[in-house]
Amino acid sequence: MNTPQPLISVLIPSYNHQNYIRATVESIRSQPYRNIEIVVVDDCSTDDSRKVLEQLCGEPGAPIRLYFNEQNRGVVPTINSALKRAQGDLVVLFASDDLFCANRFEAQLGQFSGNPDLKIVYANGRVLRDGEMGGQLHDARVWELLRRTPDEIRQYLYTHTSPLFLQTALIKRSLLLSVGGFDETALADDWLMNAKFFSSMRSNREYAYVDQDVVLYRHHDANIHRDFTRQSSLKLEFIERFTPGELKSEGFSNIHYDLARLALKNNLKKTALKHFIASQQAQFSMKRMKFISKYLRRVCS
Repeated sequence: MNTPQPLISVLIPSYNHQNYIRATVESIRSQPYRNIEIVVVDDCSTDDSRKVLEQLCGEPGAPIRLYFNEQNRGVVPTINSALKRAQGDLVVLFASDDLFCANRFEAQLGQFSGNPDLKIVYANGRVLRDGEMGGQLHDARVWELLRRTPDEIRQYLYTHTSPLFLQTALIKRSLLLSVGGFDETALADDWLMNAKFFSSMRSNREYAYVDQDVVLYRHHDANIHRDFTRQSSLKLEFIERFTPGELKSEGFSNIHYDLARLALKNNLKKTALKHFIASQQAQFSMKRMKFISKYLRRVCS
């Protein structure tokens, strides 16, 4: 007897990606795995995304269930709206400008076979910039992280920026629902979701990782200063709001130190020094004092 193929719901919050959404949908429809539904919620796009999506609905391939927000709500409420409408046992959370790699699901589905406890399988992917593939999304630290216990991973995620890209994951819908979906008040929505996943787990049989590229993550250029300011606020807000009290000092120290190094790399010297001082105030580290020599070399250059 053939084992029934589970329905996979690919959830796409769509906004102003008229130039990319067709390629995104076609990369999903080109998969050899056929039991797929595509759930798209458009967040009041002001370009021709709606027209493109309506055209795609009438074309052959995996069915699209298309919905439109009555007003612009932002990406997190929009993905929650798609999750409420999903019918599949398994879910992919996906952006309206990224692409599936060929035969995305074979290795991930294989992990679910024979392990009823498994709830999520992460994989890898590559950056896509100007049509050219770049480096992988997940490096060796992700492989090492996912070998740890759920509690160790939880502690890491509450004290470090999350290295886990959710769009690479194949997730049981029951897991997403059990943690209440995405927090619509949080800026770091993917980071928090990963932390919630591992906070809910008790066994390493509940998660897995396959080092296979399953997604092409489109990278758009952005203003360095504007992006740095947003990323700083996002990361520090996460530690302030969500990290347990006993881990906050470690979390603030790690995040401020990461921001100090990033600021120095981008020649934001005053900002780099500010974050380094904050890092040491949160939790002093003699090893990190080597940053000062790097800082002085940059200032004097």
